[in-house]
Amino acid sequence: MILSHILLFTLAAVLIVLVPGPNMTFLITCAANYGRRTAILALLGSNAALLTLGILTGLGLSSLLMAVPLVYDGLKIAGAFYFFWLAFKSIFLKVNSLDENQVSSVYSDPVAFRNGYLTNILNPKAAVFYVAIFPQFLIPGLGYMVLQGTALSLVHAAVSFTINSIIIISVNHMSARFKESRKVHLLKKWGTAIIFTAFGIRMLMQKNN
Repeated sequence: MILSHILLFTLAAVLIVLVPGPNMTFLITCAANYGRRTAILALLGSNAALLTLGILTGLGLSSLLMAVPLVYDGLKIAGAFYFFWLAFKSIFLKVNSLDENQVSSVYSDPVAFRNGYLTNILNPKAAVFYVAIFPQFLIPGLGYMVLQGTALSLVHAAVSFTINSIIIISVNHMSARFKESRKVHLLKKWGTAIIFTAFGIRMLMQKNN
């Protein structure tokens, strides 16, 4: 693939990663409440979702969604209710007094990876990027569309890991300073719940155009 083409896609990936969305909110929540290790595992799961979306786009995901709108409707409803579940879970979160070793027994590594994957595979921001923008960077004349999609999604995943790792480390450091503050814990808990609920409602109200 052309180097300038990849650099342009990298710039687009940086911009889309920097825009706050459900995935970033989830990673910040993990870093603040469960610790850096759990947040990094969730980030790896979310990046695995990017690879899945890249491969599916190479296989013609955008064409499928245009031909069968009910598929998008199903994903939209599933994503909305998943975010409602995350909001519900954050309200009953009781890990503010646990250290990272204790958290690992409550929020296991596979669960962190799985939840990170689900948060991004059902993320409307990621879906819009891979359906509306990502295909423009694929070059049909080169062939091997699946390989092109995989290569570009690897670039996206690398950008995501770099930026979100910095955010996770920063949030984890700040959270450690206010770990014993009940007011901060309540703010994190209810603020996260409100944000995820808003994302879910927005998804349900979103038009398919």
